[in-house]
Amino acid sequence: VDHKKRIKAIVLGRYSCGKTSFIYYLKYKIFGQFTMTYGIIPSFLDLDIFSLYITDTCGNELYIHTLVPFMRTLNLFIIMYDITNLESFNSIDIYYSLIVEHVASQKFNILIFGNKEDLNDCRAVSVDKALEKAKSLNAGYVEISCKTGFGIDNAIDSIKRSYIDDSDDNNGLLVSPLSDREKKCNCWNYFKYNFLKSL
Repeated sequence: VDHKKRIKAIVLGRYSCGKTSFIYYLKYKIFGQFTMTYGIIPSFLDLDIFSLYITDTCGNELYIHTLVPFMRTLNLFIIMYDITNLESFNSIDIYYSLIVEHVASQKFNILIFGNKEDLNDCRAVSVDKALEKAKSLNAGYVEISCKTGFGIDNAIDSIKRSYIDDSDDNNGLLVSPLSDREKKCNCWNYFKYNFLKSL
């Protein structure tokens, strides 16, 4: 019997932002390059006292609404973008709207990961702009590189922090208002917000 605390997550974002490479790095601690993901691909990982169920998704926005049935029972939404691609960053609002529209009545947590920090010289989105966006959405922010491993430990830590015991009604905040418990560490913020109910 698995007595670990369960985190059910999905990684959203435009194609080529690094969603599949991120999950691959979590599993094998090495970088992997991949072609576009089609459909949804679940993975299971052990993170100390947590059991992480994390789903990779297709980044083509034509299929974005096919994700809705899989989103309703999750408790963590990771929105990923490419820091060298402004369109990728702007798509954050599309995925956020999808989440709010379909699961806002539940408990959930949102993290924003800015990938490809190794291409910092080609950056199209400043850290300040990304932090401002995360703050406006009451979301946590971490910059990472799935190629070098930069920030991955912070990303894992933020995933672990996203866990909440659904039996505790006092845990979690509404999506819109910011909390005084906002936490900052280097270039990433962590906020507490609503979580989806467990199955």
